[in-house]
Formats: sequence, structure tokens, C-alpha cells
Amino acid sequence: LMPTRYMHRMFRAIDRALYDGDFERNNKRAYEEHNARVKALVAPERLLVYHPGDGWEPLCKFLGRPVPEEGGFFNVNSGAEFNRMTREMNRVLVMAQVKRALSAMARSGVRELSAYVRSVLLTDLYIIIFFF
Repeated sequence: LMPTRYMHRMFRAIDRALYDGDFERNNKRAYEEHNARVKALVAPERLLVYHPGDGWEPLCKFLGRPVPEEGGFFNVNSGAEFNRMTREMNRVLVMAQVKRALSAMARSGVRELSAYVRSVLLTDLYIIIFFF
């Protein structure tokens, strides 16, 4: 598993690069600018502007594939399911951090572990705790 301190750095870099450090204020603008760039760069006959509510027909026509005869359209996770999956992912990440701490304790002893916990675990876990 990727340690959470690297995930946090990655998400902060993405936030700065795409949203000028303020996702809440700039996400819609960034989304619209991205779509405009794609539309400007891709030839119209090679681009499908698609909305999931349009169903299978325009997607299949664009791809030159038959429309599926059975089964529903795309599966969409509910908000509750997304929250459950996020909590589970965070639980796994916390357990990975605890395992790292226990491994450090086994190698270094309790005195060194306390410094490790202060420098790594506590700075990383605040991100995870936020999601619980």
C-alpha cells in the first residue's frame, strides 16, 4: 500500500496544479477549461461528448458496436456505498501505518518508535481521521 504521507503530497500537488490550491472555488472552472481544451484539440468526428443519461445508443454508435440486448446501463455507486468504500480504504491505510509502526518498534525499540510516531504517523493520520 502507498503510505498516506505520499498520497497527501500527491493530492496537494494535484490541487495546486489543477485548482490553484482551492478545489472548492475552482473545480468547476478547471473542469470546463479541460473540456474546452479537449474539444479544441480533437477533431469533431473523433470526439463524442457523452452524458451517461444518454444511454447506450450514442456510445455504441460512436464506437461502431451493437447496443447490448440485456443488462442495465452503467452501475452507479450510491453515496452510502462510496462512503463505505472510502471508510474501508482508510481503515486499511491506517492498519498499514500501524504495521509500519510496529515493525519500527521491533527494529528500533520503544524510545525510537515514539519519535517515529510523532514524525510520521500523527502527521499522516489526520488525513485519514478526517474521512472517518
